[in-house]
Amino acid sequence: MPSGVFCKTHLSAILSAKKKNISSSPHRLALISHRTWNGRLKTDMTVMKWWNVRKRHLFVMDELSTVIRFTGWCSHQSSLTRSYTVVPVLYADGTLGEKLFVVLAEPDGQFPQSGYWSAPNLCLVAGTSHIMRKDQVPSLISKCVMSGSYPTTTIALLDSWPGLKDHANILSGVPPGKHLKMMTVPPGATALCQPLDVYFLRLFKRYIRRIHESAVHMKPEFCCFSRNNILKVLSQTYRQFCAPRFRECFKYAWFAAGYIDSHPEPFTTPTDFSFNEDPVDDLCRGTEHCSSHAFVRCCWCEKLYASTVLLY
Repeated sequence: MPSGVFCKTHLSAILSAKKKNISSSPHRLALISHRTWNGRLKTDMTVMKWWNVRKRHLFVMDELSTVIRFTGWCSHQSSLTRSYTVVPVLYADGTLGEKLFVVLAEPDGQFPQSGYWSAPNLCLVAGTSHIMRKDQVPSLISKCVMSGSYPTTTIALLDSWPGLKDHANILSGVPPGKHLKMMTVPPGATALCQPLDVYFLRLFKRYIRRIHESAVHMKPEFCCFSRNNILKVLSQTYRQFCAPRFRECFKYAWFAAGYIDSHPEPFTTPTDFSFNEDPVDDLCRGTEHCSSHAFVRCCWCEKLYASTVLLY
């Protein structure tokens, strides 16, 4: 039997077993909550930021940990490896949080006092490891989840990660006058019913990989694994993903995970829109004086940009 067929069959058996275990578990949140929450949505006829029930909204958080390892020329051998974790916040109406939470591994656990790149759509924290620590969770809640003009009550769907089991620690990051309610996905169910894992994160990784491939091809001197360039790519990727045209695309993550019954309207993915739908075969339109070859289409204004404009 071909190995690919065996792998698919084996994976299906594993997922089927997990579904049976979850359905027989007393913590059947991932399966029974779909209809319950969806019924409340239909009752109030309002869908906003994970499930908006008048003054409430529901969102999902998850981690995407990445270890970048490249072989090639670099100024320092230590620059060959760089690790980071991003924690996006996805709402049920297909929008994303204002900021992307980024945990970047640094040798001494701290960013330099000056000289590193930052962006208004990134919330940066450093650590000796790229894994998010428990003491960093309140900062995530206050700066990326409960910041801005969001409704008074927020409902969060969280993973079964140990750092999110201490609800008192999580609530310490909630600003005064606001309330956070938490629902936890049972262990082993993340791949089945966590919207970010089911659909969103693969789109995010695909977009970053495409930027890396294009940048290295067109600008060989571009170092994908330096701190500043990692942050530039993350910032630009997140900014493109926040474009209103992708709301239906990201709502599909909720549909695929089983939380909503109606299929979203036809949509395109960020990578397809930026790189694949129409051949990006023209000069940069970012500035009047740029004569470089374009490699990406902006998801907001639809202009073509070169790597010199997008990442420098």
